[in-house]
Amino acid sequence: MVTQDEKTYAMLAWFLSIIFGLLAPLIIFLISNDKPFAKRHAAIALGFQIAMTICSIISAILMALLIGFLLLPVVGIFALVITIMGGMAASRSENYDPPIFGPMIAKMFNV
Repeated sequence: MVTQDEKTYAMLAWFLSIIFGLLAPLIIFLISNDKPFAKRHAAIALGFQIAMTICSIISAILMALLIGFLLLPVVGIFALVITIMGGMAASRSENYDPPIFGPMIAKMFNV
């Protein structure tokens, strides 16, 4: 059974990453050792934010070739939608693996 405290931490890991990027899920990941549900969501949110940061950097570099101007908004919208979906799943006490990156992130963090 997932406690309300764990759900809150899990939702904060997703929703605060919209504003604070990598910092919010990292802090929640580090402080939620006794909350496995929150730790899993924080790990997935952190891994997803790392992946989106890398995609944004690649898109910024590709702006020199003009294709980055098309990719950067797509990456931003994708990141926002997936982050909101992750937070909503956490509010329903469900595990969530983002498409494309989810299984890889879960293996990487062993959650």
